[in-house]
This record gives sequence, C-alpha cells and structure tokens, in this order.
Amino acid sequence: MTISYQLREEDYLNYQLFVASRSERIVKKRKRNRLLVPVLYVLLGVAFASQASWALTATFEILAILWFFFYPIWERNMYVKHYRSFIQEHYKQSRDKTLKLELNREYFWTSDGENESKIQCKEILDMWETGNQIFVRIQGGQAFILPKNSLQELDALIVFLKDLAVKLEVKYEVDLNWKWR
Repeated sequence: MTISYQLREEDYLNYQLFVASRSERIVKKRKRNRLLVPVLYVLLGVAFASQASWALTATFEILAILWFFFYPIWERNMYVKHYRSFIQEHYKQSRDKTLKLELNREYFWTSDGENESKIQCKEILDMWETGNQIFVRIQGGQAFILPKNSLQELDALIVFLKDLAVKLEVKYEVDLNWKWR
C-alpha cells in the first residue's frame, strides 16, 4: 500500500501534545502544579484566619480558587506555545512537503523528495488513532504522523495497521475523542 500526504504544523503540534498527554511524568507534573499552589494558599489563609486577619484570609482563599480553575487554562496554552515554537524551529524544512509512504508487512519506506528512509516493522512500538491523526510510534522516539484528512484510502489503511498490530503484537489504541486539555 502506498499513500501520499502532507504534514502541516498543526499535525506536528497535535502529535507533540498527544505524546505529552500520555507521558506519566508530564501528567504528574501538571497535577502537582495545579494542586500544590492552591493548597499553599489555603494554608496561608488558615494561618491568617488564626490571627483574625480576615481580609488576608479571604484574599488567599480567593487566590487558591482562582489558581485551581484558571491555571490549567494558562498551562495548556503554555504547552501549545512551547511546542509550536519547537516545531517552527526544528521542522521548518519538512512542513508542507508531500510525503510518500509505502507500507507492507516487513517495512515502512518513506520519501519526501529529498530524503528516504526504510523502517523495519519490528521497530514499531505502538499505534494510536485519534479523531484527526494516526500515530505509528517507532523506536528512538520517532513516529509516522498520518493526518486522516489528507489520506485517500483511510479505511484500507486502518484495516492494514490493525492487522499489522496484531501480527507484531503491539497495541493499536483508538481514542477518537482525544483533545489537548
């Protein structure tokens, strides 16, 4: 099976955000950052309440509530901004090129007109399908990003990848509702 498609900046961004959302380290860090500061504010509010300083108590309690609800929005946008600048710096040569990908049960061969690579299928770690893309992660931290809206034979590709996942004994996970949160 041979497919041709283009990767846009948004495709690279979705992949980076997807990987971040699946990283245990990043998930723990985001939870810790969301909870630690409000807990400290509440404790400071309690300390000021014991001194009958009600204005400072109310201020720290309000800050705790505001942090808990608004920090995740700011943090989400910070990750998007960080990954977007990373992509603009590191992927400027490969964006908007037409890629050709040949798939079979032994290897994936890809070409962008200037470079070619051949990856053995045994190097595949896992496959993920989201609402907009399919990610085929391989050893070494690399991945094939397949944007669904650019693929002609999407159904045949999905069937092929699911069969390949069974043959290779790797997971093929479907999360069509994934969204960066």
